[in-house]
Amino acid sequence: MALQIRRGTDAERTGITPIAGELIFTTDTKKLYVGDGTTVGGNQVDTTLAAQYLAVNSNITPDANNTRDLGTSSAVWRTGFFGTVDASHIDAVSINGNIVSGDSTVIVNVGTGTVTADLTGNVTGNVTGDLTGSSTGNHKGSVLADDNSVRIDSATDRITNGVLDFDGSVINLL
Repeated sequence: MALQIRRGTDAERTGITPIAGELIFTTDTKKLYVGDGTTVGGNQVDTTLAAQYLAVNSNITPDANNTRDLGTSSAVWRTGFFGTVDASHIDAVSINGNIVSGDSTVIVNVGTGTVTADLTGNVTGNVTGDLTGSSTGNHKGSVLADDNSVRIDSATDRITNGVLDFDGSVINLL
């Protein structure tokens, strides 16, 4: 089995059909082609990384017995744009976009800064806005009325509703 390398210009290459396995090097464009016996001019051999990773012509699906990662904690992808992400778990530094439930309901709306969902578990941080619905569990912080008057003051433990005022062990009628 002999190795056959043909040299010539790109114009010369386009006038021949190299046999299967025949290599052609174009002296003017400095590119390498390989013949398959039927393609005029042969098939370009592109060794650049961009050429290897830009053309993905089908789904990327791992086999059933293994999982695959895209990047690592030290070699991350800079940006990814996806039409849809279906995931059972997401760890992210930040998410800039709406979060939508399986029934297409917008749960987190970036434009309005609202979260509409039933939450189970702990919510840590400041909540600004209205809580519509019931809340069960431990609450830390002050509670304000619709007019922004303090109803429960977390700093002084004072509770008032505009008619009654509880200050420690003293109940005052207002």
